[in-house]
Amino acid sequence: MIPTEPCHYGPPNEFTPSEAVNPFNTTAAYPSYGYTAPSSEPVPLYSNHQTNLVALRHSSDPTLFETPQTEFHQWPLSGASAVPPCPEADLLPIPYYNPNPSQQPIIPPQPPIPSPNIIPPQPIIPPQPIIPPQPIIPPQPIIPPQPIIPAKLEEARATIQNMEMNELLQHDDDGDTILHIYSAKGMREFVLAAAERIRSLNGLETREHKGKTPLLVAVTANQAGVVSDLIELGADIKAADFKGQTALHLAATYGYPDILQAILWSGVTVNVEARNFEGLTALHCAVKSHNCTMRKLSEIQTRMGEVSAELQAYSQDKLQCISLLLSLGASIFTQDVKNSMTVLHLCVQDGNLRLVQFFTQLSNHQLTNFLNMKAHGNTALHMAAGLQEERNQEEIVRFLLSHGADPTIRNLENEQPIHLLPAGRQREQIKQMLKRGRFTSPSAPRLSSS
Repeated sequence: MIPTEPCHYGPPNEFTPSEAVNPFNTTAAYPSYGYTAPSSEPVPLYSNHQTNLVALRHSSDPTLFETPQTEFHQWPLSGASAVPPCPEADLLPIPYYNPNPSQQPIIPPQPPIPSPNIIPPQPIIPPQPIIPPQPIIPPQPIIPPQPIIPAKLEEARATIQNMEMNELLQHDDDGDTILHIYSAKGMREFVLAAAERIRSLNGLETREHKGKTPLLVAVTANQAGVVSDLIELGADIKAADFKGQTALHLAATYGYPDILQAILWSGVTVNVEARNFEGLTALHCAVKSHNCTMRKLSEIQTRMGEVSAELQAYSQDKLQCISLLLSLGASIFTQDVKNSMTVLHLCVQDGNLRLVQFFTQLSNHQLTNFLNMKAHGNTALHMAAGLQEERNQEEIVRFLLSHGADPTIRNLENEQPIHLLPAGRQREQIKQMLKRGRFTSPSAPRLSSS
């Protein structure tokens, strides 16, 4: 049955305002404790302050309560008594915690003194990256530059002394100063005399329209004596042109071993792993330049049936540049930025059997790792297997396999080198070579690094 009496939402009949005023009242619930019952009127906890407790009183509406305005008071300062200054006996004391009752200055805790027997923790040193050991390169003979004739040097100094400083620093239409012109022509005495006058004004680092300093102009012109003189006078060997090419890049690209000899002779510290704006080191540039020369040599031999002696000598100069760069500390494990290719990938891609033989026959304890390094998932053997109409393909594949190239490695497309063989007369023979995997080393003589 549903009750018909009205239901009022309010305090119970036994509710007294004192129970709401004093939250610590335990007399109503536990009368045996002997506490004095609170008075019928709300009494503040502190006689000198307004209470900050809410007093609930009966309202004329049984469903509502009246809430008086709540006011907040400031608690006593430090050093006040823990017992409220209220004489009423019907109130319970509220303890007040004073963090500093003695009003003494707070002294921060001192760190513990370590015991001499306790070993302090050592800082964690991150592991260094594993750098593969470089192949053993036979030492290259260092050829010193030719000396300058003192009489010609004094004559040049007298000429330069009669010139105005503005004339020495003036740029022509191509941005060349007189030092750029002297450097390009190989006039060592005048280069030395002019550089002595303008080096205090940073004249050695002035640039022409392609961003080349006099040192880079001398490198491009293959003036090894001028390069040696400028380095001795303080020219910046790390300077790069507008394409990011340093003296090492330019010498390697043009195939100037005399320039690298002059740099070696100077003893200056160079960053042989510096990259140009294409992400190539000087060793990468030397390999690409040698590939280009060998390609031209092969084309002339195929078309005309004869060997160009000039190109052969040029290829030897570039091979010597590669050896000199390795003597300077260039790493064969360095990969380019664009395609992640090592020097082995670059020479295999162009079918350069001569360089494949050169790099694989270096005294290298990490030769197997070098042969099986990947460029976007492809090893050098993958590239050799995919060569199109290359007459050196079979020899390159045979040479790589005989020195430890792994024919079972798969690229990012899950392909092994055998899957990349093009159609042609050599396909079946190379396919059988890849299936067998290992061969005895060919009977070609071991190459030196020169």
